[in-house]
Amino acid sequence: MDRFTLSRAAHAAEVSPDTLARWLDNSVIRMRGNDVDSTSSGVPRRFSIARIMQIAATQALVRLGISPARAAGAAATWTDQATPGIEPAGTFVEGGTWLLLDSDGARVTNLAADVALTDSLRSAPAAAAAMLDLRRLRARVLDRLEPLPEKSMPPAFLQYETKAAQ
Repeated sequence: MDRFTLSRAAHAAEVSPDTLARWLDNSVIRMRGNDVDSTSSGVPRRFSIARIMQIAATQALVRLGISPARAAGAAATWTDQATPGIEPAGTFVEGGTWLLLDSDGARVTNLAADVALTDSLRSAPAAAAAMLDLRRLRARVLDRLEPLPEKSMPPAFLQYETKAAQ
């Protein structure tokens, strides 16, 4: 199973390494089964694909004005809880895979093109909701995890990878 450094995970999730480190230190994002948490000084954290997907979804929801803690909890609905028809952090084969966050909480749903959005919301149609296209987010994260040419890597990424290689 592939695991990635903090710098690489932050790059893929489009969040700064400092923000990601702060979220980890404040337990907004929690390392889970397939992740490797730092157990001592000099041992780097290593992130699974699922954790990077949670970080990316959290960042996308924070950009919509949702608090980091609530966003991370909602994102974990996709990455760490069973949803019938898909693996954690996966997407449905057909239809759209969406994270819906409303006043009742978060859930992952398969929205077909012909389904009215209000049919998929638990609350009354007038309630506010945030939606996140998980298929698009997943594709973007996976693209950003591809090996990067050196000149396009952020300086912090190059420094960290160079130190880790020594």
